[in-house]
Amino acid sequence: MRRSALCWIWFISLSAVACSDAPTPTGPVPAGGFTPVVSNAVTGTGAASAGAVAPSLSALEPVAFVSLTPGAVPDGTTGTIRDLWSGASRPVTLVEGGFDPVAIPAAAGDTLEITIALAGGGVSLAKAVVPIRRPPRVVRTSPATGRTDVAINATIAVIFSEPINLATVNSQSLQLLKDGVAVPGVIRPDPASAVGVEFVPAQPLSSGAAYQLVLTNTIADGTGDGLEGPLVSDFQTAGEGMMLVFASQPSSGFPGIPTLLRVSVEGVSSHSTIPAYTGLVTLALLTWNYTLDGGAWTVTRELATVAAVNGRAIFENITFPEAGRHRLKATGSGLNPALSEEFGICPGQCPTGVMVTYPTVRLSVGGGVVNGLVYVIGGQHSTGWADENPSVVATVEAYDPATNTWSTRAPMPTARYAEQIVEMNGILYAVGGYTELGFTSPSPVVEAYDPISNTWTTRAPLPHPKSGVGIAVVNGILYAVGGYGASGFDSTVDAYDPATNRWTSRASLPIEHPGGGTVAVNGLIYVAGGLIDVQGDLALSVYDPATDSWSALPPMPPTLVGNSPNILPACIAGHAGRVYVASNDGLGEYEPLTGTWTIHSVSAAWAQICDGMAWNGNVLYLLGQDGLVVYPSPASRR
Repeated sequence: MRRSALCWIWFISLSAVACSDAPTPTGPVPAGGFTPVVSNAVTGTGAASAGAVAPSLSALEPVAFVSLTPGAVPDGTTGTIRDLWSGASRPVTLVEGGFDPVAIPAAAGDTLEITIALAGGGVSLAKAVVPIRRPPRVVRTSPATGRTDVAINATIAVIFSEPINLATVNSQSLQLLKDGVAVPGVIRPDPASAVGVEFVPAQPLSSGAAYQLVLTNTIADGTGDGLEGPLVSDFQTAGEGMMLVFASQPSSGFPGIPTLLRVSVEGVSSHSTIPAYTGLVTLALLTWNYTLDGGAWTVTRELATVAAVNGRAIFENITFPEAGRHRLKATGSGLNPALSEEFGICPGQCPTGVMVTYPTVRLSVGGGVVNGLVYVIGGQHSTGWADENPSVVATVEAYDPATNTWSTRAPMPTARYAEQIVEMNGILYAVGGYTELGFTSPSPVVEAYDPISNTWTTRAPLPHPKSGVGIAVVNGILYAVGGYGASGFDSTVDAYDPATNRWTSRASLPIEHPGGGTVAVNGLIYVAGGLIDVQGDLALSVYDPATDSWSALPPMPPTLVGNSPNILPACIAGHAGRVYVASNDGLGEYEPLTGTWTIHSVSAAWAQICDGMAWNGNVLYLLGQDGLVVYPSPASRR
């Protein structure tokens, strides 16, 4: 266990002192505009099974459950929960501005830091202290309070802030009422959540009817603490008004569909098909159009109109010539319209690893993504590595996947190649690199590009001039890791705060990663590979900014050793809580929570000199010597 029995006795007897340096457990610490729900520390096998706790932990290891009620951070996307005492962390994905309880190893008195990434850029931060004791509460119900379109065959779900003693959840403590009368049904554990229960009505609910979900505080956790208070949640089932829904549609993600053979749309009432509906249904294509302040879905064209047969309209052989992000919209007279999930179409037929050439041919470029546009910055203008007359360029070009077009943007003030680019709060930072040919005399220059104003600003220079420096952003701080100095590999690490325009020194790399790829995932910074020998190196290191400390991880799979010595340095990217590393032979996907690797196959277009990778939604772009390689997300194809 992380805490000894003596520590617990000391903590409880004094009621104000923890064996760690954490503050007295008094509850949430105001910060960031949201308040997380944090349970008291829970032990036992029930806790271990309830929240994705690492299997190596003892069943007696204390854990706390952290959650956010829906709507707490409306524009939140993903986040990280970190115990500042132990350094343990857990990633989270927000749905409707909140997330269900996640277990993290923690004891009473530990301070937890919750960092939420925002859709428009930036982060929101809050802290909370794990309490000694706190009653459980309801995090959310499904359907949510106030819903008026609930399906008549709905199952009622309740998610609690921590594991509940199921013996206390019965027909007296949990009821679904209609007109004050209990609806018969079965109560069971929620199969999708170890901290939830379900109520399954014995028969379909009435359409257009009002219902009440009632929970009493006799529901208790494993230590006997009753629910924080009784709960009453009102909702209403859908009426008899008809609507359209997609019975089949393109898959989400970015699969690259040049032709869709079949789409079907149903007319429904109370979420049941109406066989008698035979009206006309029109299918239209919506495309996401990017703007400087975001974007919007607009109808680009109508695809077809067909008559419904037995309540279903079937569209055959629908073609999609436009590249970009899309949705389908179905409309019919007298029915509410339906929208499909988002899907994507790559330029042309979109094979794996399709090539999009640069307007300006160049090598050793930098690149990044802001608001859906892929920026290619600087580099050596040449016709290839054999070109005897290359030149250093400041050229900046932006690729719009929605229109498959390039546009020229304001050039860098300082022409450079082998510089590194990172996005922070909607700004692209270009760090280091070479200003002269020959890979000598690395530059300390740092310049920031604002895509909205299309302007560059000079920022405080690197304390140590470098090229190929690894850069990553955690909590609004830019970290410059390793790289090449004037006399070779430089192990120094420096942190840049844009608010003060100042650099501070941090713990140096413990091992050499010359040119190693660097990326931030879940609040940690990973450095992969490097050029220790001509085949590259498989070392993997991780840095925790909260503790200013480095740790060595098991080496990467041998498959990820590149056939070219330049394949590893910048070809790394983070996405959806995972680390991706590219080589000529494959794309490695690393899951930090389990420490496991998955190798994804790649096409011939992938195998080229790699200058960097960047994610744009569900699409991975490799910045190569010939152009961008468009690669659909491995996660979207599982």
